[in-house]
Amino acid sequence: GYSRYGPELDMVAPSDDGSTVGVWSLDQMNNLGWNPTYMSNCPSSGNDVDYDCHFGGTSAACPVVSGTAALLLAKDSTLSAQQVYDILRGSAVRDLDWGPLPDTPHVQYGYGRVDAFRAVLSISRGDIDNSGTEPVDVSDLVYLVDWMWTGGPSPFPSPMLADVNCSGGVPGDIGDLVYLVDYIYTGGPAPVRPCFEF
Repeated sequence: GYSRYGPELDMVAPSDDGSTVGVWSLDQMNNLGWNPTYMSNCPSSGNDVDYDCHFGGTSAACPVVSGTAALLLAKDSTLSAQQVYDILRGSAVRDLDWGPLPDTPHVQYGYGRVDAFRAVLSISRGDIDNSGTEPVDVSDLVYLVDWMWTGGPSPFPSPMLADVNCSGGVPGDIGDLVYLVDYIYTGGPAPVRPCFEF
């Protein structure tokens, strides 16, 4: 209720309504920071001069979105500004705590709540062994086969790394295996990125 909204809104991020303890943030150390120990609206058990317990508004939300954009660029430095924007928008969570957005863009929530994990996951399909090396290679294929047939470890941090064809079905199914073999050995299409199936 305290935020501005309208058709220009792209997405939302966690904030604080200004009257409750919501978003905690690192502060300057010791007595140099903003959050003094006498603030009565901070929980007494958690009050610490090294943290600000009343961090909110765009001061809290903007760094979440820009930090997520930085994570995307750390994963793929070739992304354009438009691509980063599209990934942030496409990976935003539309099913909010009170229910799904009835339409997008929504006048109060835009395309939804930014989600750093989903944003990075959307451009990581095919990196099944989570090595961070490009291009996707035989080690990713071996990891997939080991997981599918011999009970090897699931792709970490998400099995969705194995949804290389972005089918949205069960990740690591025979379709993904065929797609990956085609890509590695016959020059077929690369893993679909970004993929907004979660």
